[in-house]
Amino acid sequence: MNWFGISNENEFYSQHDLSKIFSGDVRGVIETWAEQKTQARETRPRTII
Repeated sequence: MNWFGISNENEFYSQHDLSKIFSGDVRGVIETWAEQKTQARETRPRTII
């Protein structure tokens, strides 16, 4: 997973722990967004009225 916009200053979690915990916590959200994006592409009208 890419971490653009997130920097870890090692204030509480180590980088390894942060990547494991954060990846697990947001995995469902990211999968939901990807599914919604796919559905939007499939239901989008093909022509502009």
